[in-house]
Amino acid sequence: MRSKKAYILIAAFLGAYILHLFFAFAEDVRGYGPSVATADAIVVLTGGLNRADEGLRLLREGRAEVLILSGVHADAGADSIFLNRINDSERARIVLDKVSSSTYENAVEVKRLVAERGYRSIILLTSAYHMKRAEFVFSRMMAPGLRMVTHSVSTPNYDQERWWAGGSLFVLVPEFLKYYWYAASLALAG
Repeated sequence: MRSKKAYILIAAFLGAYILHLFFAFAEDVRGYGPSVATADAIVVLTGGLNRADEGLRLLREGRAEVLILSGVHADAGADSIFLNRINDSERARIVLDKVSSSTYENAVEVKRLVAERGYRSIILLTSAYHMKRAEFVFSRMMAPGLRMVTHSVSTPNYDQERWWAGGSLFVLVPEFLKYYWYAASLALAG
């Protein structure tokens, strides 16, 4: 009987701790937003609404000389991604990473591109709910000294201010689990 109470207490403590981590995660995600910074390159992690269009908008504003779209489908081209809304000058400044298919692979491929091209700064652009994990992975993968600024976009499937309402919770919970999966995996990998 005594060990059953101990198990219940341990389970309650672990549940409370995980709940604490989740609320802290949700609060951190609320803190992400757009940036006014400039950099050598804008890195867009594809896979979410509004990301590529926001990257193009920043490129057109002169916030960087290059737009890297990381995680693009093998059959996609800049014209198909932007529905033929780009000119020749913009097309020449867009780099498509068709190799990566996860946040970790995005970081590996972007690290290679950044080193190859000698960039010293990037604007990391993704959805607000994905930014905490993306920033975590990229900060551990990029070369020391690279300046990284985050720039998140809003998406219709996630409300940063009311993350507990509607479908937002169903977006945030998997992201929370993925974040801690990546944290554990990278810690074990060294």
